Amino acid sequence: MAVSSSPSSALHNVFVYGTLLADEVVHVLLKRVPDSAPAILPN
Repeated sequence: MAVSSSPSSALHNVFVYGTLLADEVVHVLLKRVPDSAPAILPN
């Protein structure tokens, strides 16, 4: 796992699938649920 030295308020685009789509799982990992939006990747 990589660790970033950037501030926690920095924005990152992340593609996730599986259990990381469940707010309950994300909350356990991050202690918060960040804003998210559905997306479709072409091809």
